[in-house]
Amino acid sequence: MSNKVDELRKLAKEAIELRKKIKEYTEELSHIKDQFIEKSKNIDFSFKIKIDEGSVKAIRNKKENIFKVKAKDFDKLNREAKKSLYKSGLIGVKVFLKTDEYEKALKNNTVPKTLADLVHTTNKKRFTLYVYIDELEHSKMAAIINDDEETLSDDEVWEDIYLNVYPPDYEHFTDDDPADLSEVEKDDLGIERDVDEDEEE
Repeated sequence: MSNKVDELRKLAKEAIELRKKIKEYTEELSHIKDQFIEKSKNIDFSFKIKIDEGSVKAIRNKKENIFKVKAKDFDKLNREAKKSLYKSGLIGVKVFLKTDEYEKALKNNTVPKTLADLVHTTNKKRFTLYVYIDELEHSKMAAIINDDEETLSDDEVWEDIYLNVYPPDYEHFTDDDPADLSEVEKDDLGIERDVDEDEEE
């Protein structure tokens, strides 16, 4: 057992050192992006800067403000208030899977085919690892993880966040299918577009 612990400590040390580099480079990249945007403030259209190593694409945002409902505060509203807001047409209903109920239905073979066709299964690893380099980062991560337990339990995209691979502007995270995102949203979130899409430009 002692050898196993030593091996795990060695891997933990490597993970922490790598995490330090990721944090350093992520913050540096964020700073460079801010400078790039500042120097582009008088440009009113999308553009791309190509160099030998790659390219930087700047997509002009059509909207300057993003509005989001505070889900936890919305949940505290009484039923009538919620119904009134739904009827107003200003908000929509987000569909999520009730995991426990789905598992029971799966065991009893009572899942409707229409739903079964929409659900995909992700096999999780035995452990989820968190790599912290300081208490501040630990607190930030705890806030993200506890923010929306229902979404976290079902959304495989959060696995990257569990592993601490996230940018400083992690609040822009989306659980929408990449195929449903606009090109601006894809670029904001760092989601690569298909080669065919780029060729159409």
